[in-house]
Amino acid sequence: MRAWQTSKPISKTFCAVSVFPLLAFLLFLGIWHAAAANVDTSLGKMMPGPAAVWEQTTGLWEEHLAEREKRREFLCPSACT
Repeated sequence: MRAWQTSKPISKTFCAVSVFPLLAFLLFLGIWHAAAANVDTSLGKMMPGPAAVWEQTTGLWEEHLAEREKRREFLCPSACT
């Protein structure tokens, strides 16, 4: 079989490669969201949902970028651009 000849239609390959994993990830997020809302411990709600994790992720990324900028300024105050 040559490179341009395929045994499967492109639509099936596209679904297998991109659509099904995306649906699986969305299903995972839905289950995580539902499970996080139902976790109660003696200390309160301890399991963060996807939105809370995303919020913390963006905050950590911003802190990371700020620290990199501070490091760059410390190592090369005015000579480097």
